[in-house]
Amino acid sequence: MSVNEIKNFTQINYNVSDDYISAVIDDVQEVYLQEIIGTALFVRLKALVTNTYNNVADNLNDTENEKYNDFYQNFVKNYLKEKVEVELLVNVNYKIRNAGVVKTSSKAVSDVELERIIRNKETSVNHWATMISKYLKDSDFEEIKNCGCYPHFYLPAQVGKNYGNVGLWLGSDDSCGC
Repeated sequence: MSVNEIKNFTQINYNVSDDYISAVIDDVQEVYLQEIIGTALFVRLKALVTNTYNNVADNLNDTENEKYNDFYQNFVKNYLKEKVEVELLVNVNYKIRNAGVVKTSSKAVSDVELERIIRNKETSVNHWATMISKYLKDSDFEEIKNCGCYPHFYLPAQVGKNYGNVGLWLGSDDSCGC
């Protein structure tokens, strides 16, 4: 995900520093996306995207990587756009363009309006996280099926033990090197 994609497809204004947006993109990928899709798939997808941008072999445009490209284009990019925007909303005070929430008397968005906007955006972020989880649960990505480091969506719910497993993954057995 590039800074220009964030600026073109979200309401992030062009007066926000590219360096800052880039740092938030990295954080969202490393912290939030990796938690959803798992380390092995995250590393593979990141390598494919990097190779695509650098125009080298083994990239998203190769026919054998079609499922990765589909996953990235239709799910991951949408999640990243929404989550990066939420993170920037929280950390940066900026004017929201053409959203109908900017007061004419002031260029600043009030705390109440900002809170409402963040809540609405978080709903979209949660939607895309759920869509990613559902897609991956039924997918045939080898990075998930052949790895002992399952992302949170892959764990079956368990009741009757000392805890209730609601899909929270707290670590790995390191048998696969993830």
